[in-house]
Amino acid sequence: MITVTGAVGDFDFQEGHWTVRHEARTRDGGWATFEGECSMRKAMGGQANLEDHVWRRETTEYRAVGLRTFDPARAVWSIFWVDARWPATVGSPVVGGFAGNEGTFYSEEEADGVKTLTRFSWTVDDDTHCRWEQASSADDGRSWETNWRMWFTRA
Repeated sequence: MITVTGAVGDFDFQEGHWTVRHEARTRDGGWATFEGECSMRKAMGGQANLEDHVWRRETTEYRAVGLRTFDPARAVWSIFWVDARWPATVGSPVVGGFAGNEGTFYSEEEADGVKTLTRFSWTVDDDTHCRWEQASSADDGRSWETNWRMWFTRA
């Protein structure tokens, strides 16, 4: 699996409150757009942080938490996602870090003999804007299909 190393301050840019525009891939291959909010606070002296998300699709409100922890021995971040719809389920983390204003994180899972890679990509545009994208690959990273995008604006 591909790994990118990082530093303990990689996510400092995101501390605080944000409005978020989401785009999620629909079953028919199109995109659904909806609004949300996110707040991030550091923990463990900056070696961890917690994103608290809320978003609305039509008449339903959703909540989730992103927990990120930094391993200084390996110089990588692990990102865990907990969705309120399945609060007892924590999947495998995506792991990686930042090079400049670009962050890349990967995970590998296997189900029914099929290996799938997941990639999170972060881009820090400036002090008040950043972007996140999730993509998956069923061909060992030769091609990627984006299935979720978020545009953050500092609130």
